[in-house]
Amino acid sequence: MRQIRMLKKMFKKLKNPFLNVQNILKVHRMYFLTLVPFFKFFLGQKITPRGAFF
Repeated sequence: MRQIRMLKKMFKKLKNPFLNVQNILKVHRMYFLTLVPFFKFFLGQKITPRGAFF
């Protein structure tokens, strides 16, 4: 549950999707490692978090 809160904070800070991807790839590599299974889970549940990468 802590990771989900951290991700929500991250998405609020990085509203621009392009900056989102850039920062995650360059700066937040540990976050990126948590985002991959996070989004796989959401895609598996057919639920997409609004404004995230899509």
